Amino acid sequence: MVSVTSKWEIPGSVTPNLRTYLVRTNGGSWQTIRDCKFRWKLELGKNTLDVRTQNRFEVIGPTVTATVLFKPAKAVNHD
Repeated sequence: MVSVTSKWEIPGSVTPNLRTYLVRTNGGSWQTIRDCKFRWKLELGKNTLDVRTQNRFEVIGPTVTATVLFKPAKAVNHD
């Protein structure tokens, strides 16, 4: 298993009245990210990360999706 840690800077968003980011992995349930940090645990094969914003009026922004195909390299024998 591999984990990817990302940090988002809320002041850098163009979403008016931004309150939080919402994320989900591999089609699961949405999670609220309050501290702008999220650890993405990759599994073998295809992994998806969906991210969207939510403003102070609870308006949800468009979803942005990243897809990663995780295939570990085979061990190399140096004998």
